[in-house]
Amino acid sequence: MADGFVLSGGGTRGAYEIGVLKALEASGIRPRAIAGTSVGALNAALVLSQSIDGAEACWRRIADERLVKVNPRTLIRVITWLALAAMPIPGSRARAAVLVVQILKSILAGHGLLATLVRGGLLSTDFLGSLLDRYVDYEAVCRSNIEFYICVYQGNPLFTFVNGRTRYYRAQSLDPATLRSLLLASSAIPLLFPAGRIGDRLVYDGGLADNTPIAAMRNHDLDRIFVVYLRCGAAAVKKRQGEARLIEIAPSHDLGRFPRSTLMAAGEGEIQALLDLGYCDGSRVLSQV
Repeated sequence: MADGFVLSGGGTRGAYEIGVLKALEASGIRPRAIAGTSVGALNAALVLSQSIDGAEACWRRIADERLVKVNPRTLIRVITWLALAAMPIPGSRARAAVLVVQILKSILAGHGLLATLVRGGLLSTDFLGSLLDRYVDYEAVCRSNIEFYICVYQGNPLFTFVNGRTRYYRAQSLDPATLRSLLLASSAIPLLFPAGRIGDRLVYDGGLADNTPIAAMRNHDLDRIFVVYLRCGAAAVKKRQGEARLIEIAPSHDLGRFPRSTLMAAGEGEIQALLDLGYCDGSRVLSQV
């Protein structure tokens, strides 16, 4: 039976998905294709480059780690812009008009406060990047015989993340460096984290438009698609995506709300609880399939 996996975004509570994947593997269910947004994409990359046990070990090692920190460059730029904005406008109306025009031109050219925030982000993802480099074998992911799709939101060059579109990049068509950039970009919440760049386009957290990228499975001849959520409320249902049956697996209780569930590090005990809950919820749903 041909199966696909879809992993939702949801921040630092992503260990739940590893528990679900472990339950699926224990039942002998392996994917032909897998798609993920944000932490779902990171989890998929971990599993494809190592194993589910390796991905579980990775989550245990990062317990209590501070995954993000303030981006000093962006902070300095923001403070500078705010200081300039607070300065009194010159008395001459002509000078004031020239100043306003210059500010507008700088914004449109991508040098304004909003553009600075969107491109640079208030928080740095350097530590997350180092984790990926330590635990993800990018070349192995690119060579995997399991089709892997990374969901990102591709912004309009002029209006940054406004009027953009959702893109599903196939890992097997990428080089390792581009794959790394996309994995980081898939978790890049605008204003908080630095945008990724693919060519002349900026890319951001795929959750802006498609937090559960079922659409990436559209062109695959699948019998079942297992959809894993990181929000409480969804249940196993008999739906279809084309010819494939959708089987939804969701937390049986709330895992937390933004921003804590996205930005705050989880402790070792919490990681273990998420892994156990994912395994139990996954096993329960599979017993009904």
